[in-house]
Amino acid sequence: MIANLVPSHRMALITWIFTLLAAFLLASLPAQAQRIRDLYSFTGGNDGYSPDSALVMDVEGNLYGTAAMGGAYNQGTAFMLTPKGVLTVLYTFTGGTDGGTPNGMIPGADGNFYGTTSWGGDFGRGTVFKLTPTGEESVLYSFTGGADGGEPFATPIFDEQGNLYGTTPYGGLPGLNCHGETCGVVFELTPDGTETVLHSFSDSDGGQPVASLARDKYGNLYGTTFYGGTTDYGIVFKLAPDGTETVLHNFDSLSGGDDGFYPTANVILDSKGNLYGTATQGGPGGAGVVFRLTQSGKFKVLYSFIDYKDGDYPAAGLLRDAEGNLYGTTLGDQGGCCQGVQNGSVFEITARQHKEVTLHVFGGGLLGIAPDAGLIADQNGNLYGTTLYGGKYGDGAVFKITP
Repeated sequence: MIANLVPSHRMALITWIFTLLAAFLLASLPAQAQRIRDLYSFTGGNDGYSPDSALVMDVEGNLYGTAAMGGAYNQGTAFMLTPKGVLTVLYTFTGGTDGGTPNGMIPGADGNFYGTTSWGGDFGRGTVFKLTPTGEESVLYSFTGGADGGEPFATPIFDEQGNLYGTTPYGGLPGLNCHGETCGVVFELTPDGTETVLHSFSDSDGGQPVASLARDKYGNLYGTTFYGGTTDYGIVFKLAPDGTETVLHNFDSLSGGDDGFYPTANVILDSKGNLYGTATQGGPGGAGVVFRLTQSGKFKVLYSFIDYKDGDYPAAGLLRDAEGNLYGTTLGDQGGCCQGVQNGSVFEITARQHKEVTLHVFGGGLLGIAPDAGLIADQNGNLYGTTLYGGKYGDGAVFKITP
């Protein structure tokens, strides 16, 4: 996952390190995890609470991420967590011009971190920000909520020149079935802070993208929208460098929901250009799917979750290893009533048989509840993630799964 996010606009040492590390980590993921432990429990105070975005890791094993809420102003925090579980708050968002409710961060080739906030900024409709390792934050762009987009929910990605690409679920063009009146945009942001809307969704071609993008070697962008398409259940799209959009798949268009619907996560690419992703609901089991999609639009459900049995509501993106095994999380029903899978799970989908292996079922307590973000891995094949709730104080946790 890190490899999909790290920029290479300067062939600087940090870029090479992050890219090389990510490739090595994916090649060494475990076949089945055995142990899980709580690395850190958020207190709901100045450290924040409800971390809902994927983490990133440096070469020393330090984890970096954001908590969506909490902090001194209850607008979220950016943090660093050492391998020993010591957390340092790098920045506390105020909800003013600096932004509020951050959506994760990615490392830049310059050693700084970049991300988005859903709120705040000059117009109150979200920002793109830069954060130095010493905690100095600057806003690169403030969304107006108009044609330029508004309220981004996802972390941006980089290209080779250092341009950022992302999505907003609001702003852009109005649409009849877009559930916020406007349908959202895909945007590009240059290093000097100039924003260009690459595509405005109009409902029939997708509506309200809430996930990050993927980018191939030709500069094509790939993503999902939560709503829109032929039946308003979301789509997978491809956006060419010239802005031409192709709908690769309409969810629930012909299958009555067996293909899943309402995707909230990014897609990832393999070396052949095949896309892998999740849809939060539907499928033969009724509790969401993991899918593969070819460039020609051939769609296959690799696994369908069965409510109360093996997971429910896969809301996050996937991690893929060198053998093609996929790793991810299910959110559950955010606290649930019964059967531990309702509190979320960590799973593996095997490459050959597409068998689901449940690596961990969250039951609350110290290990957390409701993992809402994707996973990352370290050089030993350990998996790391976050939970929205639970932990020692009920305000979310960072966990580690050891093979």
